[in-house]
Amino acid sequence: MSTESIRRLKESMEKLGLDNDKLRLKNELESYLDKLTLDELVNEKQRVKSELKIYDRDFTTLFSRPPNRGEKEPFRPLYAYYKKVK
Repeated sequence: MSTESIRRLKESMEKLGLDNDKLRLKNELESYLDKLTLDELVNEKQRVKSELKIYDRDFTTLFSRPPNRGEKEPFRPLYAYYKKVK
């Protein structure tokens, strides 16, 4: 795992107002998501998807190729959160 990927994940999480502890606690996460309206869930999904796309775009710009599965591994918590929101 590159330190750049970890740094980018932290930036994205901060931008989204999320923390790793919150994402790991299933009950707390489900409680948070249950309180959101449909419009808020749609907005949250778009915000998370945007952050994931920004990472892919920046990686592709830097390395002239899309990231492979291993290079996306640091973003696994964000992908899992996206799946739950979706």
